[in-house]
Parts: sequence; structure tokens; C-alpha cells
Amino acid sequence: MTVDHKERVIDKWRNEGSPDFGYFDEVEDKLGSFWVSGSIFRKRFDTLDLTSVVEIACGKGRHAAQIADQCGKLVLVDTSKDAIKFACKRFSGKKNIECVHSEGGESLGFIPTGSATAVFSYDAMVHFEPVTVFAYLQETSRVLRPGGRALFHHSNYSKQPDEDFNLAPGWRNYMTSDLFRHFAQRAGLDLLEHQVFPWAEPDSDAISLMQKPE
Repeated sequence: MTVDHKERVIDKWRNEGSPDFGYFDEVEDKLGSFWVSGSIFRKRFDTLDLTSVVEIACGKGRHAAQIADQCGKLVLVDTSKDAIKFACKRFSGKKNIECVHSEGGESLGFIPTGSATAVFSYDAMVHFEPVTVFAYLQETSRVLRPGGRALFHHSNYSKQPDEDFNLAPGWRNYMTSDLFRHFAQRAGLDLLEHQVFPWAEPDSDAISLMQKPE
């Protein structure tokens, strides 16, 4: 059976036997770019209402550990069953944290409509297929309360739209700023801020802050 492109992304980190599962440990201590005061990530994250937060593609919970005590409720979602199992153990003493294994990799169907004040994803959506990004934008719009915000770190790599993401610099999947903006609009989200920046190569990454209309 042929594995489709979305499944290729999931299989890369699905369990401890996957080829790049060790990446979760390699990046555990590399958090400065995201959480240091004044960074392009932190400035935008600080605008989020942390009453009820959803993190898409949480891995073993390295980002969640930075905000666990600040969130009223925090739902962690990942397609990797072994990574989410680790996160569950890691935060077992935190009653405000729920960990969910999302095998399909594009739905937040287990989260009630209009229940979240914020949704975010760091260092993961850069690998997602465009159709997966759009699916998550639609789901994000559904689960957010009016006025709620989403902050997504995503790819801006547009050079090889037909190539396997494994062959692209930094495993960046195909995405452009215009396409992401179009997806957000179609999902019913207002794009408040969008910034392209270098990571795997010049202008390979972007961060987008969105809001569900009041």
C-alpha cells in the first residue's frame, strides 16, 4: 500500500521505532528562540489569553513545560503515541493539563466548539502538508472562542512544491505566505501579524498570529 504524503510526516515521529523520534530529545534544551524575552515568538505569545490553551504537535512537552503553571487549562495534542505517552507522565502531577493522542493528524474533534482561548504550534507545522495546515486552521477556528487567538510557526518554503518534504532543507514542507493567508481567511480567521524569517535557509519559516472575529 502506498503511504500518502500526510502519513509520511506522521511516520517520521510516530513512535520510538520511527527514524527521527530521537529529535524530540535533541531539541529539548533548544528553547531560547521561542521563549527568550523579546523574541519574535515570545512577543506574540504574550498576547494570548491562557485561560484555555491547545498546543498542536506538542511532542514530549518541551514547550508546554514553559507555560504549564500559567495556563488555566492546557490540552496537548500529538500524532506520536510514544511522545504523547511521555508527555502524560511528564505532567501527571498537573491537573490542568490533558494529553491527547490524535492518530489522524488533522482533527481537534475531541475539543468542544468555542472552548479555547488560544491555540499554538511551534517547530512542528513547518513539516505539515498544506492540506493538513488548512485542516488545522479550520479546526482552530471551530474550537476558538470569539476573540480567541492562534499562533502558528509554519513553513514558508516554496521552491519545490512537488518534492518529498524529507528532501527539503530542515524538512520544510511546501507553503507560502500568500497561501497561508488564504487558508486562514477561508477558515474564518483574521490574520493580525505575519513575519517571515530564516531558519533552515533564508525566508524558510514564518510565524502568524490570528484571531477569531468577535
